[in-house]
Amino acid sequence: MSYFDKYDFSLLIIDDDQASSYLLEAGLGQHFRNTFIATCGEKALEILSRENDIGFVLLDICMPDMNGFEVLSKIHLLKPDLPAIAVTACIYDGLDKELMDSGFCDYINKPVRVKKLLSKIVKFSHVNQCKFQAHWTAERG
Repeated sequence: MSYFDKYDFSLLIIDDDQASSYLLEAGLGQHFRNTFIATCGEKALEILSRENDIGFVLLDICMPDMNGFEVLSKIHLLKPDLPAIAVTACIYDGLDKELMDSGFCDYINKPVRVKKLLSKIVKFSHVNQCKFQAHWTAERG
């Protein structure tokens, strides 16, 4: 597989802020088989129940219907090993511990730097790190 092929899984973005979701999709979408967007927890669970190839979740913490912690606990009932990164503007003391204790593999602050986020996805989805680094070097070159 060439580095410029898409990863062999789909990405689910869960964020009530549509602008944030679309920016993430624009920056990351070309790297994945498909990109799905959910604006609430219930919609995310509906997508997960019908789409079998979702291999990674990006999840906002502060949402009105169900917060990211609640959504992740329901996701892990459906797919216990599905990795998720919290994407949040809500930063407070102890957040990193709370996120890790809740089952997130990592988090990133908004506004998101796409290169940094993709690096985290690569790390936690077991995609070859060298492949990622070669791609960014080629894009900048």
